[in-house]
Amino acid sequence: MTMTTDRREKTEQLANDPGQWLKVRDQSGRAVAYGIPSASTPNLYYFANSTQCTCPAGRRGRRCWHTAAVAKHVADVRAASRPVLTLVRHEDGDLSWQTDAERRLAERYSQIYGKD
Repeated sequence: MTMTTDRREKTEQLANDPGQWLKVRDQSGRAVAYGIPSASTPNLYYFANSTQCTCPAGRRGRRCWHTAAVAKHVADVRAASRPVLTLVRHEDGDLSWQTDAERRLAERYSQIYGKD
C-alpha cells in the first residue's frame, strides 16, 4: 500500500515526537506497544505497535499512520543504537575494529595501568 502525501507527513510528524506517546512495557521494561494520541479526539489514545493498532483503520486490518509512525520510530531507535566501529592500529602494528565504547575503555585502561 502506498501512503498519500498527507498521511506520510502525518506519520513523519508523529514519529519525530514520540515523547507524547504512552509506553506499554513488558515485565523486563521493554516497550511492546505505544499509546498514540488520536488526531481527532482529545484525550483518546490508540495502542499501537509496528504491525497492529486499536484505531478504527487498525481494527479493520488496515495499516494506519499510527503503526507506520511506530515502525519508523523503532527503526530510528535501532539505527541509532548500532555501534560505530573504528579501525585501531595497535603499538605492535596489528589492526583491529573496536566500537567507540571499547576504544574508550581501552584508553581508560591505558591511563589507569599504563602501556606495556
